[in-house]
Amino acid sequence: MLKKVSLSTIFQIGILVVIGIMFCMTGNILGVVSGDSSTLEYDHNMDTENYHVEVTIGEDNSYLVSETIQVDMLRERHGIYRYIPMKGTIQNVQGEKIPYFADIELEYCNTNVEESTDEGFYVLKLGDADHTVYGPQTYYMEYSVTPLVQEKAYTDVYYNLFPLSWQNVIPEGSSFIVSFPKNFDHEKLELYYGSYGSTADGKELMDLVWDGNTLEGTLTQDMEFGSGITMYVQMGDDYFTGSNLIPPVNTILVAASVVILVLVIFMFQHFGRDEEIITSVQFQPPVDLDSAAVGYIIDGSVEDKDVLSLILYWADRGHLQIKDTGKKKDLTLIKTALPLPVDAPKYERTLFDKLFKKGDSVRISSLKYKCAGTIDTVKSQVKDYVKAKGGLYTTSSTVARVFAVLISFVPMCIFLVMMLVLNKFWILQQIFSVFSLILMVIGMVLLCSAVDKWHGRRGAGRIGGGFIGICFYLCGIALVTGIYLSGLRQQNVFDFTRGLAVAAVASFICLFFTAFMKKRTEKCVDWMGRLLGLREFIKTAELDRLKAMAEDNPEWFYSVLPYTYVFGLSDVFAKRLETLAIPAPEWYVSSSPDYVTWNYYMFSRQMSKSMQHVTSTLTKVDPGSSSGGGSSGGSSGGSSSGGFSGGGFGGGGGGSW
Repeated sequence: MLKKVSLSTIFQIGILVVIGIMFCMTGNILGVVSGDSSTLEYDHNMDTENYHVEVTIGEDNSYLVSETIQVDMLRERHGIYRYIPMKGTIQNVQGEKIPYFADIELEYCNTNVEESTDEGFYVLKLGDADHTVYGPQTYYMEYSVTPLVQEKAYTDVYYNLFPLSWQNVIPEGSSFIVSFPKNFDHEKLELYYGSYGSTADGKELMDLVWDGNTLEGTLTQDMEFGSGITMYVQMGDDYFTGSNLIPPVNTILVAASVVILVLVIFMFQHFGRDEEIITSVQFQPPVDLDSAAVGYIIDGSVEDKDVLSLILYWADRGHLQIKDTGKKKDLTLIKTALPLPVDAPKYERTLFDKLFKKGDSVRISSLKYKCAGTIDTVKSQVKDYVKAKGGLYTTSSTVARVFAVLISFVPMCIFLVMMLVLNKFWILQQIFSVFSLILMVIGMVLLCSAVDKWHGRRGAGRIGGGFIGICFYLCGIALVTGIYLSGLRQQNVFDFTRGLAVAAVASFICLFFTAFMKKRTEKCVDWMGRLLGLREFIKTAELDRLKAMAEDNPEWFYSVLPYTYVFGLSDVFAKRLETLAIPAPEWYVSSSPDYVTWNYYMFSRQMSKSMQHVTSTLTKVDPGSSSGGGSSGGSSGGSSSGGFSGGGFGGGGGGSW
């Protein structure tokens, strides 16, 4: 069953990763569509009377922009909106695509304004949601645009003066003023006109006047709908001062990954290295631990079967009898005159008192919906009891495990944040990126759980959980890597490959050190040595040895019965005793008192099924308790030597709302 679940889970995750990577590889289609003016809808709710733009270029290649937009509202509207690209790609003179991230800040607006971001755009919503306007309106806004690039400063001037995706025709008489910080060869300035990607000469439809290093341009005709004006100037390397570089993400990622990996290894060496468990040959159940405590110690968790194995434990010690009712798998428990010991653990008394709360005899089926809360309490009390006797893991290693889990994800979290904030990704790619981190967290939890429960499982179950955990973790890394590399292939993202590689490797190594971080206490190491010895004997004892024990001490087979149950070996053990003549236990009352032959194997199998019914019944919980204006496309970068319309910083689009 475990093998089927494992393969199914891995297959489903694999399909999900493939779908995510396929989407990311075709993600550039979304980018093209968003910049295609053919998808732009005309806003018939207003007419644009005049569009005036003033741009002051800073010595650090930043842009202080003011826009005065005069519109005539043809219907009752609240105002206008502008969306400006925050990230995209530009192109240098060598034809290389350069990703950029623009820091945009609103400086002033002459009316109420609401700021937001939406899929890589900075959005300004001018107007009042509680009031409408009609007729001529003038809107003024002033904002700064500071483009950031990676590693090598961008020294060209490249700005979209009139936005391509404005949802009206920008009319004759609209104008712009651009102020440059220093002298330069004015002949180098290019103005591109048209839809996205056009290289048509924009100087042909405007009057241009230079006043020192300030250029004023006025449209001599209406612009076509879906067209814009972009200026481009190739400046020398020494024209701008200051830096427009993004933070050194690769350096940060490498440094953080190395520091965290070293820290996790250090914590493992000092807090997590286990003492060797020396397995000793054991024939008898431990005198100081009942089956519930053993079930907790062996795999680090208190399961329902561990708690309810106490029924068999008490029966063997004479505190109750088990009667087969003859109806399916239902049992009747009968309390004997022998009470629980005075020093019995609190959890034993809690469950025992609950079972016999209404009398000395109780049918399991009558307790349906009545014990789930008690069993949860007992589980907690078992943990407290074992902790008081020495505990499973040292406090320092447990704290170190939690801390290691948290910091192990830091490098990949840094990468994800930088990738999503500084790069051009669409909403589904962002969702897949966050989902990749969730896969990694699930993988970490599964592997840690598999390591903690290692001694409580056998066969394929031992490696199954850990293998699935590793697969989840690797799928998370593969998913985010696929998303990123697809963007890198399209030249839409900054180059963080070196940092990603180091972060992924460091996180994967941290996964294993973290999983093995918890260190057993000295007492737990002693318990484990004895319990593993008992389990190994139950599992592998020679038949001749078992025959001798059946003759000398047949009660032993019933003393270990609750332990075989929590070890998960009851069926295996019973099968090995199929040919042995073992007398019936005194505590078992059959529904067929006239039986002639007693068979331990058949009894054990039947009791195992009955205990499953007990577990299912006693753990059941009572079911009765429990906006108008059009498209927001816009363009933000592109290609072609030198420049083209819509290929610079700023621009975007807007309309009425």
